[in-house]
Amino acid sequence: MKHALLNSVASPEATYITPNAVAKMSLMSLRSNCIASNLVHRDLEAEFTAAKRGDTVKIRRPAIFDAKEFSTTVTEQETEEGSVDLVLEKHFDVTVPVTSKDMTLKLENFNTQIVIPAMEAMAEKIDAYVYQQYTSIYYQIGTAGDPPDSLGDVAQVNAVLMSMRVRTGRRQALINSIAQQDILSIADLVRADAKGDAGTALRDAEIGKVLGVEYYGVHQIQRHTAGTLSDGSGRTALVNAAGGLAVGATTMNIDNTSLTGTIVNGDVFKIAGVNFDDGTPKSFVVTNASTLTAATNAITGLTFQPALPQTVADNVVLTFTATHFANIAGDLRGIALAVVPLELPIAGAAPGAVESFEGLGLRVVFDYNSSTKKNTVSFDCLAGAEVIDPRIVARLLG
Repeated sequence: MKHALLNSVASPEATYITPNAVAKMSLMSLRSNCIASNLVHRDLEAEFTAAKRGDTVKIRRPAIFDAKEFSTTVTEQETEEGSVDLVLEKHFDVTVPVTSKDMTLKLENFNTQIVIPAMEAMAEKIDAYVYQQYTSIYYQIGTAGDPPDSLGDVAQVNAVLMSMRVRTGRRQALINSIAQQDILSIADLVRADAKGDAGTALRDAEIGKVLGVEYYGVHQIQRHTAGTLSDGSGRTALVNAAGGLAVGATTMNIDNTSLTGTIVNGDVFKIAGVNFDDGTPKSFVVTNASTLTAATNAITGLTFQPALPQTVADNVVLTFTATHFANIAGDLRGIALAVVPLELPIAGAAPGAVESFEGLGLRVVFDYNSSTKKNTVSFDCLAGAEVIDPRIVARLLG
């Protein structure tokens, strides 16, 4: 059976190269080449058109319920799924010069020579944008600079995700080539079976499931360059709060003997004694937009997430994580992505078409540049991404 989107295209050999035909083929190719974008949360029912950069789109997210023990009366819980606003902040474009000969190719040949390479580039750009959302992820697993390379390490990944209450069957990890090599050196984890029909890139990226977690090898995992904070012998500081910090706090001052250096947005740290229910240490992420610099052995106004789940006394130790690759593990639906087509050119300006399917949208425009005397085919889209549930995703340090 042909794919639903493919069914709307006539036989490639009999189809002229029109914006509509190319847009359909392009969207199929884009979907096939995405990896992270096929794993994160997308609002599959909403179709967006005529969008502009900077617009905000509202996408639905799954409802979260808490099972309660019944005694005498029930506690009603909101049944609405809820929604999250995503700003379409990125405009991704691939514009390709084409010749008259290119435009006389059969659609299948045009697809091979132009569409597929263009969509491979577009997919990499969109996936990289998803990975950039790591700065909002506060939980961490493992050791900076040391990817998981033993059964104990990969067991720890599953154990921490269990502590985070990530559901069995939803534990996944996007890892770079270094982590992939280390994991594959433990055992042969490559699986031969395909995972659904999401696309060849996703199937090819699948390393396998080991100790409860499904691993995918991907490009462009982000490297977080941590601030230079130092106490002279390590990356620790002390809470500086007379009377301590209250439950719900998201700002603190810190100090230490010989404290120097900087803290930057996206740095992660642990607070001694702040743990999950099973004793696994929790971690926090710095959210200050600007760099914080130590002065007279102290830093003031450090903002962080999540809010403190318990009181923290004065002089409790904070341990900051060093520079690391921010592989991503957990229920990847904790990250949301919207990929939306732009509006078509005004009537008569240039022929074009837009296509949307399963949360992905694309615009294709045929144009002519009188200055360069060249025909072009432009593929573009708008994108917005955000971590919508940081409780179920973590940085797998590498």
